Order: sequence, then structure tokens, then C-alpha cells
Amino acid sequence: MRETPRHEEELDQKPNPEAEADFGKKQEHWNKLKKYFESKGIEEGIIKTIVGLNALGFQTYMSCEGQNKNSTSNDVCVAPWVLIFPPEIPNSMSMTGSDLAKASSEREKKFMSDTKELLDKFYNKRKPTDVAKITLWQYTERAWDHAVGISNGSTTNPGNYINAEQLEMCQEEFDEFADFLEKKYYSKIKTGDN
Repeated sequence: MRETPRHEEELDQKPNPEAEADFGKKQEHWNKLKKYFESKGIEEGIIKTIVGLNALGFQTYMSCEGQNKNSTSNDVCVAPWVLIFPPEIPNSMSMTGSDLAKASSEREKKFMSDTKELLDKFYNKRKPTDVAKITLWQYTERAWDHAVGISNGSTTNPGNYINAEQLEMCQEEFDEFADFLEKKYYSKIKTGDN
């Protein structure tokens, strides 16, 4: 695992006391999330993505770093994926049916928009292969009907079946996405110029 980049280099700014305090709080929060997810047995190859998504406010539920399902064949691998839930609706317990339905619809639209915007920013200057590109998909299982997922090359389900070479490309893409999430998280540090 790479070290957390120093924010002075990330922001090309000289350090100041406020920025140092903000950086310290962010680093403490990042490390706390990492320790929490490590204790839950999250796979090493996806944990940085999980920490980054949660640090940015995206609640993750399930994930997979990608798997080679059949060690004797390179043709049966599963692409990495992450399942994400929208945030809870504040004060939902006091809402009536129509108000709750409206709030739920607005929450889901914003959640999908925010998730899509995050991926669009990641791919702003990147041109991955169709297999490796991380895409957004709507999960349709009954228990998770409000969840969305991100996975390589699939818009319909998690864990797209791929071969070993494609698995490596997909895992590298998720590593780059994790680095992007970490950089985005630390780039929100307040400096004297903000």
C-alpha cells in the first residue's frame, strides 16, 4: 500500500496551521475507516476503494476485489465490484407516505447523480478499455432495490465474468480509482487561500 500523500504536494500549497490541523483530522478519519474495514475482513485489493468511498460519504455495503474462480482456467474470473447505498433520509420516521416517497425519489436521483459525477470526474482525462472501465449499475434484488454498484464493464450486475488478463486490468483500474478517491478526499483540505 502506498503512503498517504502529503497535502502540500497535492495542493501545491505551503503548509499553514489550519491546513495541518485539517490534514491531521482527515488522516485520522481515513485511518479509522481503514482499521474498521480491515476488522470486517474486507479484501486487501479493494479496501482502499472502500475507505475512499466511505470517506467521501458513499456508504458501501458489499464488495469483491475480483476473483479467479477456477485456478486451472484463466477464463473464469469475476471482476471487482462495490455495492453502494444512498444515505438515510433525515427525519423519515416523521414523514407521511407521500412525503416519504417524494423524499426517497429525490434522494435516489441525487445519489445516482453524485455517483455518476464521481465516475465522470475520474474518467475526465482517462480512456480505459471497455472491459476495465468502471461503470454504474442499478441493483435490482428485492432487498437492495435502492442500491447501486460499480464494477468493470458491466451495467447490469456485479462480478462480470472475465479472463485472468482482463481481471488484472480491472484490478489495476480499481487501484487507480482508489488513488483518485484518496486524492479527492485530501484535496478538500482548507488552506489560507480557500
